Amino acid sequence: MELFWLAIAIVWYILILTSIYFVRFGDGLGALIAGILAWGTLLLWILGNAYIVFGYPIIVQEPGVDETWRDMIGIVIATCIILSSHNIFHKIRLHS
Repeated sequence: MELFWLAIAIVWYILILTSIYFVRFGDGLGALIAGILAWGTLLLWILGNAYIVFGYPIIVQEPGVDETWRDMIGIVIATCIILSSHNIFHKIRLHS
């Protein structure tokens, strides 16, 4: 199982680097990749914290307080990334 999550992390970082590369050269594909990656990250963090709403964990065992706060902060950051990538995508599209 650890190998699975390690592979997911490697793909996640490769997609981040690819997104940065494309955004740097003014291609909307980078913002699209960043948006999809941010939505996926947000979904995983929300599912990880679903026990707060539903009373039972969906993905993993019930995490501790530190993990819950880390996930809440991650949800806020992922939301900011979604908004940023959306704006960058439309700026690149309008100025191209």
